[in-house]
This record gives sequence, structure tokens and C-alpha cells, in this order.
Amino acid sequence: CNAMRIPALLLCIRITAAVWPSYDTAAQLPKDARARLDRNLVVTGAGCERTQLRLDQLREPREAAVAGGELARLLKVEDCGVVCLLRGASIALVAATADLRRYAGDTIDAALEAGDHSRAHAAEKELDEWYDRDCSAVELGFITYGNAANVYWVHPR
Repeated sequence: CNAMRIPALLLCIRITAAVWPSYDTAAQLPKDARARLDRNLVVTGAGCERTQLRLDQLREPREAAVAGGELARLLKVEDCGVVCLLRGASIALVAATADLRRYAGDTIDAALEAGDHSRAHAAEKELDEWYDRDCSAVELGFITYGNAANVYWVHPR
């Protein structure tokens, strides 16, 4: 019985994040006629590929962007931090609104640069929890003016 040998082919696949729009100043952010942010955005700094890759898996339906230069400093995301910017926020006050929904934990990119995979895994879990709690949540209110109201909520899943 002759054994057939099949040469093994090793494929190196590099997983990269989707291409995100990049902005260097607050004036470049997408805005409406009243100079207010026209969409919800999750923003991280330039060169934060691992953070971007993780956010690509979390961010539906929120859009994403990369902040560089002046905007990265303004939003404090130069070191792979993450902020959620809310639709309707004044572009002139975007830095102040970013402080309300900022991820301040350890970053995946920093942990991997240090070669600490368990730290990177913990940072990923912390980012996931922050995103679910602070970035994907929506605040909603009703005014009934004294009348009783029945509010029914249909879960999207």
C-alpha cells in the first residue's frame, strides 16, 4: 500500500479592521445644518488596529471613525482610547460630550505591544462590557403630563 503525500500549504492570514473614515479636526466630523453631529459614532485613535478590530465586532449599528492629529488630542484617544459621540451633540462641544462616554480602561493594543496576552484578553472583556453599558445603550424618556401611560417595548432580537 503506497501512502500518498500531500504537501502542506501554510497560509498566513492577517486579520485587519474594516476601513474607517478618519478625521483630524472636529470641523471635519459629519454634521447637520445646525453644526451638530449627524450620527452616533464610536471613535478611537490612529494606529489602534486591534481596538478597531474588536469594535468592528461590537459596534452595530453605530458607525465608527478614527481620530488623528488635533481631534485625537481633543477627544483624548491618542493612546487607543475609545469614545462614543452621540448624534445631536454640538460640534463645538464634542470634547465635553466625549467625556461622558469614554472608555478609560486598559487597551488591547497596549497589552499586545507589551506581549501580555492575558492582559489583552482582560482589556478586550473590559472594552466589551463598557461598550454594552455605555456606548450601545440609549436613553429614552416620556412625559405624560399626569396621565397614565402604557409603554410597550419590543426587543430587537
